[in-house]
Amino acid sequence: MTYNDMDEKFTFFKFDFDDSSFSNDILYTTYYSNQEKTITSNSETSNPVYIRFHYTMIHQLSQRTFLEMILGSKASRNEDRFYSTLPLSEYQERKSEVSHWKISSMISVKLKLYEIMNIKDKMILLFWSINKHALTNGVLPTFATSTLPLDFQMRRLADDIDRGSCNFDLDDQAAILLQQTNNNNKDDDDDDDDDDGGSNLYYLRLKPKGYFMVWTSGRKFPQPHMNAHTCKRLGINTETVIKLDVVYIPAFDDTILDTGTTTVVLVGSFDRNKWVITEQYNDYLNSFDNYHRCTHSSTVSINQLPFFNVY
Repeated sequence: MTYNDMDEKFTFFKFDFDDSSFSNDILYTTYYSNQEKTITSNSETSNPVYIRFHYTMIHQLSQRTFLEMILGSKASRNEDRFYSTLPLSEYQERKSEVSHWKISSMISVKLKLYEIMNIKDKMILLFWSINKHALTNGVLPTFATSTLPLDFQMRRLADDIDRGSCNFDLDDQAAILLQQTNNNNKDDDDDDDDDDGGSNLYYLRLKPKGYFMVWTSGRKFPQPHMNAHTCKRLGINTETVIKLDVVYIPAFDDTILDTGTTTVVLVGSFDRNKWVITEQYNDYLNSFDNYHRCTHSSTVSINQLPFFNVY
């Protein structure tokens, strides 16, 4: 940025956009990707202002994704998030519909995003929403009520989805599908008369290529639990359900499950096929004997589901 005065040039600020030091790859290093290590480094360095400035410049000068723009918008009304962001995205043709969507809260924003976005963006929003520090256990829908952490490595996940073996079919719009219960619809076998207040609940129907089923019976680890109010709303009778089940759905088609794997952790019932997202049960990952991998082509039929209804 320069200022010209009587043929004299004075440089206020100079920035090299092609400098590799300001590329997105720098954000993937341990220093920037790990928030705790970043704080530690800032406290030990002799020039913490420069480090923070460097990090901020990379973020501000990089092209923001659609989700970053719409969920990070400073719009005074949640509805305006769509008016300002949709024209800049691949979903621009939906702008004329916004006035009919009745957007009133951040939850309604997220629900609408799950409805209109492609599978890749739905995946990113889902895995952004399951941060262990963000989840509010028992508040439905669990996939849309969390507070999204600002330090989530969204672009890294997007790049990994493009490069890796994704556990969801990106060409199948039904792989992550937003639906709503309706007790008046007799054709919907997910909604029974004993749901007790569970009508008109939103849920995501997840159809992964594979998942991990955790063996919890007879183990020394804490048994999975769900608060009584949530069980009642979902129609899960704790008196008849012997135990709750735990399922891990990884983002990628991994053959190994460990604490570093990007996963959605579900607690619920195979019998009812009703689940909620919860914090990760790390104790279950200490032994390979505690889970079994299931795929659609698997010969294992016990408790095998083609999809999961996540509330």
